[in-house]
Amino acid sequence: MSDNRLPLTILIVEDNPGDLFLLEELLKGASLPIKQLIKVTSAHDAQLALQQEEINLVLLDLSLPDSNGLQSYEMVDEYAGSIPIVVLTGLIDMEVALETMASGAQDYLIKGEFDEKLLEKSIQYSIERKKSQESLRESIDRYKFVTRVTNDVVWDMNLSTKKVLWAEENMKRLFGYDTGNEETGFDFWSEKVHPDEREQVIKKLLDACEDNTSDRWEDEYRFVRADGTYAYVLDKGYLLYANGKAVRMIGSMQDITERKLAELKLLDSEKRFRSLVQNGSDMIKILDENGRFTFSSPSVEKVLGYSQEAIVGKMTFDFIHPDDLQDILGHFQTIKQTDYDEIPYFRFKNIHGEWRWLETKLTNLLADPAVQGIVSNSRDVTEKKKAEEAILASEERYRSLFFNNPMSIYIWDINTLEILEVNDTAQKEYGYSRDEFLSLTMKDLRRKENIPQYLSFVEELKNADADTIMHGVWKHARKNSEEIAMEIYSQKISFKERNAVLALANNIDEKIRLENKLAEEREAKQKEITEAVIRVQEKERYEISRELHDNVNQQLTVAMMYIATAEKGTNNAEALLKQSSGFIYNAIEEIRKLSKALVTPLIKDFGLCKAIEGLLEDIQIANTSIHFDFFCENFYEEDVQYEFKLSIYRIVQEQLNNILKHAKAKEVVIELYRDEVIRLSVNDDGVGFDTKKKRKGIGIHNIQTRVGLYGGKINIHSEPGNGCQLRIEFPITNDILVKQE
Repeated sequence: MSDNRLPLTILIVEDNPGDLFLLEELLKGASLPIKQLIKVTSAHDAQLALQQEEINLVLLDLSLPDSNGLQSYEMVDEYAGSIPIVVLTGLIDMEVALETMASGAQDYLIKGEFDEKLLEKSIQYSIERKKSQESLRESIDRYKFVTRVTNDVVWDMNLSTKKVLWAEENMKRLFGYDTGNEETGFDFWSEKVHPDEREQVIKKLLDACEDNTSDRWEDEYRFVRADGTYAYVLDKGYLLYANGKAVRMIGSMQDITERKLAELKLLDSEKRFRSLVQNGSDMIKILDENGRFTFSSPSVEKVLGYSQEAIVGKMTFDFIHPDDLQDILGHFQTIKQTDYDEIPYFRFKNIHGEWRWLETKLTNLLADPAVQGIVSNSRDVTEKKKAEEAILASEERYRSLFFNNPMSIYIWDINTLEILEVNDTAQKEYGYSRDEFLSLTMKDLRRKENIPQYLSFVEELKNADADTIMHGVWKHARKNSEEIAMEIYSQKISFKERNAVLALANNIDEKIRLENKLAEEREAKQKEITEAVIRVQEKERYEISRELHDNVNQQLTVAMMYIATAEKGTNNAEALLKQSSGFIYNAIEEIRKLSKALVTPLIKDFGLCKAIEGLLEDIQIANTSIHFDFFCENFYEEDVQYEFKLSIYRIVQEQLNNILKHAKAKEVVIELYRDEVIRLSVNDDGVGFDTKKKRKGIGIHNIQTRVGLYGGKINIHSEPGNGCQLRIEFPITNDILVKQE
């Protein structure tokens, strides 16, 4: 409850001197904390007083020179706003007084029939009643606004009558039902719950109402719209208790159809994806029971050239080489009767008409609702096939390629690690003859400390696929024990009926030396850059210190001399103190200029928000009568360009200068946050101005120029006596964000 002892300013609208005298005497006799009585004789003068003065209550006579009866009330009420009005009337005006009560007057008093106590009681009652009405109106407006801006249908259910009151606007907009302002029965809601879920949903709701330990209910279900379609909804209700028993439930129903459908679609997609990944690694295709493509992975287009649109709907057998077709048809009939089958080699035509050799694994998932097809996992082994055929066709050509290759090549047994063959380049690189090489194992080419790592590599190579090429850099030892770095490519092969490894090696000692040299040069360059930065910083510090010494210190020294002279009691002490104040003010301004010159590195080092906080702290020191609030918790600036952050800083700085020069403000609130756009607002409670009359100065022009540079929107709202609100929005574009490399 508000404090009724606050000083009151009462406006008396009475043109009868006698009635005015009696009213004043009664007010003097009442125990009211009256600060001021403002007396006018007409409705027009009352309107002017309501605009110019801070009034707490109006005592209104209905019979005035420029108005009469209900008209007098309506003229005054137009300007009263939230100020309570007590009507003063005679017996003959009783009916009119009641009409004013219906129109919003707080009370009426019959002239000659009230004393000090009744008058006091009426005034206190009217003030409290008006405040209660205003509070109720604000609450209702807030409720209506919340229901409009959300996608929730708010409802209120009386548990004893099972009657439900719905937020009619959202109910009609979201679900198509026009409930009006009337309550509906419980069946109106329950009959619209999906039949498959109705019993369970109703039971859960009623159980929550009967459980005295619970204060809420929540459920997801399908709710039929007016057009017959179903919406997925999230329904939440909160219980209100009286005497330990639930009497009301207030809740909201939210349409989550879009989210729910997306979740269901994602579940289906994930299930299909898991099935495909589990059963295939390279080209993934799905065939129906007739052999027609129903799905093709992106890797098919990469390897064979067919996009999904080009191959889906086509028959698999149309792409098979005629010589392989009968074998493929046999495998296809087999997979329809089993769960799994493999096809070792067959030819498949690519988009250019070329025949590619494929290996394929088939998995029967016709019965899986998420797949409903035969999953084909294929690998292009054309190069492997060609290599095998080339080896078989020309051993001599292979030997020539092997022995005359500019890279070191050796073949070693994957089980015994014995070296089975080497080429001439390897003999020259390592310093061993061919016979010496063939008496060694691969461990002999390594230092002892490197052998455990090599043995782990051998195990990994054993478990790798046949067409896998392993790459690595290894430290080897020449015959003379000199250590060399070899970049080696290894692949399993069959050599003279032994499981072997073909290794191609290249000496990269020179490459490593050059890379190390480049790293050293980069480090030296970075050192030069760092030294240059330090020199620039030291130069800047020197310039600042010189400015402080040559200008600021001198002014402060003179000020100290004047103050010391004044303290001795000279005749011109007051003039000396005034002059010293001027010198101190100039010194402060110089220091402030130096501080502003350092803002740019502050933004780079600590961020925009810290820079603005520092600016506000500097202003607060010199202007203790102003209170600043700065909110930027929701402003993420890591990916925002420095130039844009500097523009934001300058805009804030410019507006604060305007406030300090013109606004006479006591409170300034700055908000900077980011959602779909970047928003900045600067609000003050100063004297304000008429935006239609006042010309835009250089400060506002500079702000508009910076806003326009980034495609932003600016809004300035102000009126005399109500401060100024500056609001700016920037779209988040590539001009604002840091460019990705």
